[in-house]
Amino acid sequence: LSQQQPDANSSDEETKSKAGKQKDDESELSSFSSDEEDTKKSRKSKKKDDDLAALDSFDPFASGALDPFAEKKESGGVTSKIIHIRIQQRNARKSTTTLQGLPEEFDLKKLVKYFKKTYGCLGTVVKDKDYGKVIQLGGDQRAKLSEFLISEGIAKKNEIKVHGF
Repeated sequence: LSQQQPDANSSDEETKSKAGKQKDDESELSSFSSDEEDTKKSRKSKKKDDDLAALDSFDPFASGALDPFAEKKESGGVTSKIIHIRIQQRNARKSTTTLQGLPEEFDLKKLVKYFKKTYGCLGTVVKDKDYGKVIQLGGDQRAKLSEFLISEGIAKKNEIKVHGF
């Protein structure tokens, strides 16, 4: 029996030492995980600070700021603006086609005269306070106008926007 008691004591000591080692391991793991969490938190706080600093440095409403809805200007082409061809419904069967955004270098009256003869429609040049000079043609002439502008080299296909039905 005397031999069994020291074994019991030694097994108690072993379990205590194992439990102590497990606690040490757990404390090391918890300290490691807390260090990892601290670094994650510091990264997040730095990222938030950077984001806030970026917001302070960029004012989207300042004059001269980039306007995402502004028309893009290209260099080297005949036109730097987009040409808009629209159709407007007048009544049940009647409609008018408007051509807006042609460069100033073209004589709009001569173009209207050509369109009237070629397409067999009525046409005029209207001065609008918002859009400047606009060509109005009777009927649906959208496809013919876009083909004419491309074939004559007045505009490229990507510079023409056709609106309507």
